[in-house]
Amino acid sequence: MVAETHSAYDDLSKSDVVDFVLNVVAGLDLDASAGVSTTLADCDVRSSADVAELADLVSEEYGERTLLGIDLEDVEQTCSVADFVSLLYPDLSDDAGDG
Repeated sequence: MVAETHSAYDDLSKSDVVDFVLNVVAGLDLDASAGVSTTLADCDVRSSADVAELADLVSEEYGERTLLGIDLEDVEQTCSVADFVSLLYPDLSDDAGDG
C-alpha cells in the first residue's frame, strides 16, 4: 500500500478526522459532532503512549506533513476528541468546503 503522507487533502475538515478517530479507530459508531463530548479516555486512550499511537494512526491516514509538532505528553486523556484533532490540525476548517 502506498504511503499517504504526501497526499493532498484539499477538502479535509476537522469533522472528517474526528469521524475517523471515533468510528474507525475507536469503533464507537458516533456522529462527528459527538467528538466535542467524547474524550480520549472514552476511546481507550489512557496513556501518553496511547496518545502517541493515536497521533501516528491519524498521521498515517491523513499525512504527517500537516501535523503540528505538539508535545503529545502534555495531552490529557480528558481532552475531547475534537480538541485533540484541533491540536493536531489547527488550520483545518470545521466542515469540508469551509476552508
